[in-house]
Parts: sequence; structure tokens; C-alpha cells
Amino acid sequence: MTTPPPFVIRSVYRSLLRSSKPFSPPSPNYAVYASLLHRSGISHDWEECIYNLEQKRVKQRQRDDDKSGKKNENNNIIPKSWARNLTRSYADLKEEYKLRKDSLILHFDDEEDEDDDEDWAEDMPIGASHFHEEEYYNADQDPKFILFRHLLREWFAGGSNGETTPTKVEDKSWPRQWSPDEEGYYENGKIKQVPLMKFPSQIMNCDGLSVREIIQREFRAATVEEKYRREQSDTSSSSTAGDDAQSEVYPPSSYIDNPIRLQTALYTLQELNRKLAWA
Repeated sequence: MTTPPPFVIRSVYRSLLRSSKPFSPPSPNYAVYASLLHRSGISHDWEECIYNLEQKRVKQRQRDDDKSGKKNENNNIIPKSWARNLTRSYADLKEEYKLRKDSLILHFDDEEDEDDDEDWAEDMPIGASHFHEEEYYNADQDPKFILFRHLLREWFAGGSNGETTPTKVEDKSWPRQWSPDEEGYYENGKIKQVPLMKFPSQIMNCDGLSVREIIQREFRAATVEEKYRREQSDTSSSSTAGDDAQSEVYPPSSYIDNPIRLQTALYTLQELNRKLAWA
């Protein structure tokens, strides 16, 4: 599944901002609307999810490199019937054969990889089927649900918007350091549980990101490819500058492929509209 067109992403983003407006300040009743949100409490392993996705990307890169290597190798080989022609040099024959082959591909476009039939299951893009995801993931293991639960858990746990003052750095740092039990987080050396729901008074007294701000942050987050390039650049620069350079902290969506991010956005839009319809 290819990356969705930009106008589709913009349309989903604007729809999410409109739907999240009643749940976020400065809406006068945002605390009441936000109190309708709740967590199921289903445990999920975020680290395992991003590890499995990264392993699939590594295998995909290896297959792409192998296929490109085979194509480059095959481009340097001409048929035996052509090679038997001793009246011309091998370089001339190879160049003419390449031109003839490119011309046929241009007119008929019927070149196919021989290994596609064997590797069709492995070559399936991650999260390619929105309507048949049960064939590849259980409901509790689907990356779009795991990303949704992870962001929802962050909102319920509270946190900083990244503009902390020196007096708030320890108490309001982002991202939260999650505890091993998957449902709590460390704060000032203590384990705190993430609530399943909040009352309006608790939401009004929270200094963390609003629903709208989390949506804005995740849509502006770097893609997996951009994060990979930045990390490679940071690694090379830190090796020359020493070990004092701090690595950049990326939002959760930067670890998820674009098709899955879009599915999570659509699922979030569906859930917000359900709450608005119920209210």
C-alpha cells in the first residue's frame, strides 16, 4: 500500500481538528466532553510492536536490495545467441541488447519478477488491508489499535507540552517513563497508575497536552524514513563531536508506517464522532 495522497491526509487532519475541538480548550465545556473519553484498560506492549514493525522493515530493505542486485546482475548478461556473434565486440552487443530490451518493456510493459509468487505474503505491505486486518493481526496486536491506545494512555497520564519551565521539568517531562506493568508510569521514583477515566475537575487541573495538541503533534511527527535518516545523520555527527550530543526524542507516530498512521487517524475520528453523537 502506497503512501496516501497529501490531500487525503490534509482532509483527515482537518476533520480530526474539527472533531477534537469540543474536547479541548478553549472550548467552554471541553472538560465535560473530555470526561466522556475512557480507556478499556487492555494492556499492550508498545516496545514489542515497534520492534516487530522494524524487523519487517529490515527484511523488506534486504529483499529490495537483493532484487536490485539481481536486476543489475542480469543487466550485464546477454543471451548465448547474441554472445556467439563474433563480428562485434561484447560491449556493443550488450548495449544493443539493453536498448532492445528497454524498447520491448516500454511497448509491452510485461516484465515481472520471478520470485513474486513465492514471496507474496512477505511482500505484503504492513497494514495494507484495512478491511481484512484479522488475517494478519489479532485485535490486540493490530498496530493501529496499539498506537491509538498508546496515545490515549499518554493523554490520561498527563504530561508536558514540551514548553516546560525549569521548575516543572521533573514533574511534567515528556515522554513519560512507563513502568514494566504496562499500565503505570514512573514519576519522581514512584509508580503511578494511569486512570481509565477522568472527572471534569481532574481534566481542568491537568497541565498536560489536550486532545487537539496530541493530534497536531502526531501529524507533524517525522515519518519512519525521515526518522531513520535523522538518526543516521546524528550518529555520524556524534561520532565526530563526541558522546555529549543528545539524541532527538520522537513522538510515537514516528515509529509507525504511514498507512498504519492513517488507519489510526481514521479510527480516532470515528471514536470522537461517536462520543459527540452520544453527547
